[in-house]
Order: sequence, then structure tokens, then C-alpha cells
Amino acid sequence: MTRVKVLLVNTSYPPFVIGGAELSVQELAEDLAAAGHDVRVLCLAPRSHRRSSISSTDSPREGRGVTVHRLWRRRLRVDGRHPARWARALWHVGELVRVREYAALRAEIRRGRPDVVHFNNIAGFGWLAWLAARDVPSVQTLRDYSLVCTSSFGEHDRKVCSRRSLRCRILKSPFVLPPLRPTRIVGVSEYVVGRMTAAGVRGKDAAPSVVRNRPHLAARVHRPAAVGRASDAPPVVGFLGRLDADKGVGVLHEAVRRLRRSGTAATLVVAGAPTPYGRELQRTYEAEYAEGAFRQVGYLDAASLFARCDVLAVPTQWQEPFGRVAAEGVQAGTPVVAAHVGGLPELREVYGGGIRTVRRYRDPDAWAAALAAPPALATRRGALSDSPRPSDAYLTIYDEVRQRSSAAGSVVGSAHVKARQS
Repeated sequence: MTRVKVLLVNTSYPPFVIGGAELSVQELAEDLAAAGHDVRVLCLAPRSHRRSSISSTDSPREGRGVTVHRLWRRRLRVDGRHPARWARALWHVGELVRVREYAALRAEIRRGRPDVVHFNNIAGFGWLAWLAARDVPSVQTLRDYSLVCTSSFGEHDRKVCSRRSLRCRILKSPFVLPPLRPTRIVGVSEYVVGRMTAAGVRGKDAAPSVVRNRPHLAARVHRPAAVGRASDAPPVVGFLGRLDADKGVGVLHEAVRRLRRSGTAATLVVAGAPTPYGRELQRTYEAEYAEGAFRQVGYLDAASLFARCDVLAVPTQWQEPFGRVAAEGVQAGTPVVAAHVGGLPELREVYGGGIRTVRRYRDPDAWAAALAAPPALATRRGALSDSPRPSDAYLTIYDEVRQRSSAAGSVVGSAHVKARQS
């Protein structure tokens, strides 16, 4: 395939990780670079980390063939903490006038002359990012709901922002304007594509695409979790993620407590950086933590956690667009019990088993019942290798949007010629 010059735009990029999107974008960038393509990344970075991490914006960070340019932002948070309400309001109003980011993106397009600009999460760049790439073929991957909702979770007061509040309609209105549309819209699941297109987010192409993430974990895990455990040993339930209410870790604590009180001596291993909410859970379930039934082990890579647990719980309490942790677990051969929300139910189609979902995902009793059932689902370890790699799928999309833009340019050019001859 012809060498392609791609500019990836995302709110952040490792080592500054806000969520799974940064890891998926990094994997895509490195896979494209490994295939011989020219890959550049434009992202934001927290100014508080500037001196300790990178010395100069003028010296782009190189990593596995990927050139990364960072714009330092004072109010960018990568620590998982929620800013004050006034700070969130200021951030969303600022999304309408991100002139500095617009200028940086235009300069990067002039400097790198990309064949395709690939947008991902663009909170912090605002709608002007689409305007900056108006004369270049572009792709927008939907990895959250921030294009239509002031909450990246796409919810207000635990209710889906379906028709969007007046606040969301005003602050997010540019993303539904036809003149600004990117060439192609791509979603990480059928769910997120359907929901976002229903809200008015569309590309110039008639039909959006779906490209599911493909975590690189399979290359690091060499055997299923809990190999060699006695069949009558108490089950170990694992959790991996941010220790916050929206991740459902509180619901999981209560479910495992009820499971234990019903006579099943299950234990819970929670992997994630310490948070105030996590410490609150330690106080609430003091007895279970004291006897060692519940443990918070801090940050732990996915492979290490999967080797410790019999089943991975993904009790997310919002409409997760994809569910990266669940995908990693199934691909590693670890049975997964996940909330029946967002794109999570679609993982069964991708992996052919290895995951069961809980429809009453806010009910600890439903979780206790699901975790008590024997994990007899047949897992196809590495099953995602049967599906196209995201980099291959995106290369096909890049080619299609470039052809579309070329055809559109030819039509416009012909119209100008005819107008001048008449």
C-alpha cells in the first residue's frame, strides 16, 4: 500500500493517560508507523508536568516511529480528579473559542502536509479543530460522547443525554453543522455510532463505519488466568480501572459482600490508583478489608491482575462506548462479567464468547448472582486476532476518504471551469 501521511489528533497521549482512548490511539499510531506510514500526533498535555516530563515543545517526543507534538494546557487534568463546577463550566465555554489550538493545528497541517487528519477525542481543541482541517480529508473516531454532551459520559444525573439539554444543544451545536463535518465518522461500536448519528453527528460520507479497538494485551499474556487453581478454591473476582462510582466498583464491593454472606467465600482484588472514593470504600467495608477478603493493590498492569483472578468484573455504570478492559480480559482467556451497557454486549460478537452481561447492572444482587454462576463460557483466547487490525481497517478508510475528497475536488474544479467558460 502507498505510504500514507497521517496526523492523529487526540486530547492527550501517553504517558499522560486520561482513559482507554489514549492507549488505543497510541496502539493505532505505533501499528501504522510499524507498517511504514508517516505518523504524527498533535495532543494536549498538562502544564504542571512540563518540566518533569518533556523539556521543550519545540523538540517533539519520538516513540516507535511516531512524532508527537504537545500543546501545554494549564487546566488539563490527567489524574482522574473531577474539577470544580465553575472550572467545568469555564472549560466548556472555552471549547467555543480554542483559537490557540486552531492555530497550532493549522500550523501542523501546513508543516506536515498530511494525507488524512484523524480526529479522536478532541475535548480541549473544540469545534475549531474540524474547521482547521476543512481542506484535508478527515476522519472522526467516536470514543466518547463529548461531541454532543458536556459530560464525556453522555449522562446527566445518571440519565442518558438523549435529546440533549439546552446547555448541550448550545455548547455542542457546531458539531452538527453540515459545513463543518469531517469526511467520515467512525465509531468504536455500533452503539456509539447509532447514538451519535441520532444526535446529529455525521460525516460527509453517507454511511459511518465501525472499527472496534484491538488491545495489544494478547502479546503479553501467555496463559489464561488462574491456571492450576483447585476447582473448589474460593473464586477470586478482579476489578481493573479507576476507583470511582461511575466505574461501578462500589456496586461490585456490595455484590461480593452479599455473595460471601450467602455462603460463597469469594474474594475481591481491586487494581487501580488510590482515590478518595477508594478510601471511602475501605472504610465502608472495613471488616472485609481487615480479614483480607477485599484488597486494593494499587496500580497493576492488566496481565498481572488477570493472572490473579478467576473472573474479571466490569461493572461500569454508564453507557461505555466500547469497554477496553473487558476486551483485554476476554482476549487473555479470563471469563468476564460485564454490565449490559453501551458497546459491551457487542464484544461477544467479536470474541465469540467469554463474556456474560448483567442487565440490572445497578443491582448488587444481580451482580452477586452473575458472579456466583460457574464461568463455563468458552473463551477463544486471542479471538480478536481473527478480526481486522484497527490499523488495517483505518488504512482502508483513509484510502476511501482520500478518493472521495479527490472526486469532490474534481467536481468543484469542473464547475469552476464551466462557470468561467460561460
